[in-house]
Amino acid sequence: MQGWKRSRDNTQTHTRLKRYQTMSTELILAEFPIVPISLSPALTTKLGELQVKAKTITAISDVESQAKGASVCRDMQTELKMMEKSRKKVTEPALAYQKTCKKVVDDASYPLLVELERIGKLDSAFIIQERKRVEADNERLRIEAERLQKELAEATRLAAQAKALAEAAEKAAKEKPVDATLTTPATSDVSDQAANLALLAQEQLEQKVAEAQAAANAPEPAVSRAQGSVLRKVVHYEIVDKLKVFSQWPNFFELKERASIINATLFDGMKIDGMKIWTTEETSYRSRS
Repeated sequence: MQGWKRSRDNTQTHTRLKRYQTMSTELILAEFPIVPISLSPALTTKLGELQVKAKTITAISDVESQAKGASVCRDMQTELKMMEKSRKKVTEPALAYQKTCKKVVDDASYPLLVELERIGKLDSAFIIQERKRVEADNERLRIEAERLQKELAEATRLAAQAKALAEAAEKAAKEKPVDATLTTPATSDVSDQAANLALLAQEQLEQKVAEAQAAANAPEPAVSRAQGSVLRKVVHYEIVDKLKVFSQWPNFFELKERASIINATLFDGMKIDGMKIWTTEETSYRSRS
């Protein structure tokens, strides 16, 4: 029996696959025949004939019809077995090629992966150090802002007090007699001192306001981060008790029955909680070879 064969009839598909292969091998120098796969004409004909024969079996009512049905089934089982064998033979080089290609890439990638991990750890340590620096700078700025707010409040109070004294001194000077002979030098000195004090207090207030505004407009401390790098938290885990974890988070697990073990374990009449077990009578056929 002829098995599988590679077909080049579909030129368009072959060209597309060849173009994909060329793109893929720009970095990895390798050659492997990527072509469409189809069944041989002889096998296609044989399968069609078996299908026609099988459709003629519409009922089994005696030994002769039973033998005829078994013969057709054995022929079909033989072809199915041979096709599967041929498929494995055809794909075996491809699987070996894939493993070899992966090993070549893995071996070449390993040194770079090691360096990526090493530099990544250095960068992570630096960013963590930068975070600590930013936290310290923010704390320092917070303390500085509180100090400036206190000094601004005090300067505001002193400026208001000096202004009030200056206004009081000016009012007292105006209430004195107009006669110059009655005006004492002490009264004039007090008025001048109050005015100077008010001026100095206002200047100090303006200076504190400017300092507070400069502190508020200063750029906030930021962590230095290189372009293209991202620091993120990676959660790691180790399951030490699957039953306990499953009882709390069942969606953490993928339940998949192992059919081969189940079929080898079950027997007629067996009962298992959570399972429905029954038997049927089924006929199987051996291949001819």
